[in-house]
Amino acid sequence: MRFRQQQDEARAATERLLLLFAVLLLAVVAAVNLALAGLYKLVTWGLADYPPLFFETNTAVVLLFVLGGCAVEAWRLRDGGGRHVAAWVGGREIAAPRDLAEKRLANVVDEMAIASGLPRPALYVLEREDAINAFVAGWSRESTVLAVTRGALECLTRDELQGLVAHEFGHVHAGDLRLQMRLIALVWGLSLVHGYGQSLTEPDDLGHRSLPGVLVGLVFLAVGWVGWLAGRVLQAAVSRQREHAADASAVQFTRSRDGLGGTLRKIWFQSERPRGRLHHPRAGMVAAMLLHVPQRLSLGGWLATHPPLAERVKRVYGREMAPLPAAPLDLAAEAAPPMDSAAATRDDARWPVLALQAANPMPTRPDNNDPPPQFGPDLPDTEPPPGARPAEAEGKAFVPLALQSPTASQDELDALGRLKFLQGPGERRAALLALLLTPGSAREKQAWGEETEGVASAGRVRSDVQLLRFAARAPAFELLLDRSRSAPVPERQALVEAARRVMSADGLVRPIDRLRWLAMRHRLGETRPPRAAAVAAAAADNDMTNLPLSMVDHIATMTAFLARLVPAADAAAAVGAAGHAWYQAVMATWAGRYRDAGRELPPCRPPDADTLMHGLWGVQELSWMLRPVLLRAWVDEACAMRETPALREEAADALRLAALLLDAPLPPVLARHYLEIKLD
Repeated sequence: MRFRQQQDEARAATERLLLLFAVLLLAVVAAVNLALAGLYKLVTWGLADYPPLFFETNTAVVLLFVLGGCAVEAWRLRDGGGRHVAAWVGGREIAAPRDLAEKRLANVVDEMAIASGLPRPALYVLEREDAINAFVAGWSRESTVLAVTRGALECLTRDELQGLVAHEFGHVHAGDLRLQMRLIALVWGLSLVHGYGQSLTEPDDLGHRSLPGVLVGLVFLAVGWVGWLAGRVLQAAVSRQREHAADASAVQFTRSRDGLGGTLRKIWFQSERPRGRLHHPRAGMVAAMLLHVPQRLSLGGWLATHPPLAERVKRVYGREMAPLPAAPLDLAAEAAPPMDSAAATRDDARWPVLALQAANPMPTRPDNNDPPPQFGPDLPDTEPPPGARPAEAEGKAFVPLALQSPTASQDELDALGRLKFLQGPGERRAALLALLLTPGSAREKQAWGEETEGVASAGRVRSDVQLLRFAARAPAFELLLDRSRSAPVPERQALVEAARRVMSADGLVRPIDRLRWLAMRHRLGETRPPRAAAVAAAAADNDMTNLPLSMVDHIATMTAFLARLVPAADAAAAVGAAGHAWYQAVMATWAGRYRDAGRELPPCRPPDADTLMHGLWGVQELSWMLRPVLLRAWVDEACAMRETPALREEAADALRLAALLLDAPLPPVLARHYLEIKLD
C-alpha cells in the first residue's frame, strides 16, 4: 500500500466534497428563492412586483434553519461527549483491565499512542457485541473515547488488534471526529428545511389549512427533501474517503499491512453471517463512526458510509484477497508458550517464570569458576561433515552443524531466577540499562548510576546482570523489553531516553549500540513512521528476486550498516574487507536487476542516522513471508564466511537484533548461539 499517496488522495477528495456542501447550501437557497418567486408570479398572474425584502427574507429563513439547526445540533453533540456516546451504545469503561484480552488492548493502545503521537483515549468495551468492530468518538484529541467490541478482543490476533486500533487512531490524527460531528449537524440542519415545509402543510388546531401556507410548505418540503438527500449522499461520500485515509494511516502507524488487512478480512467473513452486525438498538446512530457497517443497497450504494470491504482489502494488500475465518482465539495460549515440564513442577509455577531450555543437561554448581563459553576465533576449527563440499562449490552458504546449544551455569540460573521477580519499573530500568553498558566504560557506568539513583536494589540487579554470559544476555534483554511493554507510555518513553543517555555517555555510540536503541524503540512501540514518501511495497508474488529496486535499495542500506558488524570488527570506523565481501554476497541476488535497470549496485557505505532509519522503515515494509528470507540470507552468508561453527558474539547479537526489528523468527543456526529464555 502506498499509504502516503492514498492519504493525499483521500484528503483532496474530502476537500472537494466539503466544497460541494457549500455549493449545496447555496443551491438550496437558490432553489427556494426561485420556487417561491415562480409561485408568487403564478398566484398574482404576473401582475404584482415582489414585496420588499422578498428574496432576503427567503434566504434568511433557509439559512436560519440550516445554519441555526447545525449550531444547535453541534452544541448538543458537544455537550454529550465521547463517553456519553460510548455508554449510550452499551459500552463499559476499562478503568482496570479485567482479563487478558482487555490488558492486551490497553497495551496495544499505549503502543499506538506512541506511534501516532496522540494522547491515550479512554477505553470502552462493548461486552454484548460479538461482531468485530470499533469506533472513536469525541470533539477533541484529549477527550477521545475508543470503544471496541468483545468480538474484536476475542477473535483478533495481537497484530490484527493493533491494525484495528491504528485505524481508529488514524481518524483521530486526521481530525475526522470533529469533521463527522459537524457533518451530522449540517445534515440535521438541512433536514429542518424539510421539517419547516412539513409544518406549513399541516392543519391548524381547528383542522384548517391555508392555501398559501400549503403552497409555500410544498416548496420547502420538496427543496428540503432533495437538499437533505444530497447532504446525506455527500456525508456518506466524505465518510468513505476518510475510511480510506484511516486505513492508510493504520499501515503507516503499524508498518504492516497484515494487521489491518487481517482485521478487514475477518470482518468481511463475519459480514456474510448474522454475527457480523451489532445488536444494540442504538448502534445505527453511530454507524458512520464504526470501523465498518454493511453496505447499503439504496441508491446504488451512494448512501453507504463505508467502502466495500473487498475494495478496502485490495487497497491494503495491492491485490485481491479472500475473507478470513473469524473464530475466537485462545488468548492464553497466544500470550504464553507452553510451560516447560521441568518448570511446571516448581512451587512458583503459577508465576511467570523463566524456562531455560538447552540441548545439553544443566550442570550442577561447579566448585570453581567455569570459563565462559567462547564464540568466535578462539573456538577450535571444526571439520565439515564427510563428503560436504565448500560453500563456493555449492553456490550457497554452508552452515556448520557442529555448533551445540549453550548451557547455563548455576550462577546464571540463580541470577535469571532473581530477575524474574524484579519489583516495579525502577528495577526493570536498572536491569535493562545494565545490559546496555559497554564493558570497561567508566562514563557509561557513571551514567547508569545517575539514571538508577533512588532505586535501592539497583546494585544487586546490576550484579545479577553481570553474572549473565553472552548466550543469556540478549535473550534476557528481549525478555525485559517484553515485560516493559505493558508500562505506561511516559515510563516507556523515559526508558528509551535513559538508554540513549547511558550508551552515549562516553561520547561514542557504536553500531551495536544504535541497533539496541532501535530495538528498544521498536519493541516498546516508539518507532515513528517515516515522513518521507512511502517506500514501494513488496512484490505481490512474495518473490525476493522480483522486489522493486526501491525496496532493494532499503535492503542495501540495512546490509551496509550490518556489514560493520557482520563479520567486520565492531570498532571499525568503516566497513572492512570481510564486511564488503559479506555485503556483495548478500546483494548478489539483485545484481542482475541493477544491471538491467542501467544502475550500479549501491556501494557498501555505512549510512548516516537518517538514511539508516529510512532503510529500516523500508525493510519493515516487506511482507511477513519475506522478512525471514532476508534474515536467513544475512545469517547464511555470515556463516559461510566463518571457518568455525559459531559467529562472533557481536555479529550474532547484531543479527538477532535485526530479527527483532523485522519481527522475524531466529534461524536455527543463529538460535543455537543463545539460551532459550521464555515466559511460562
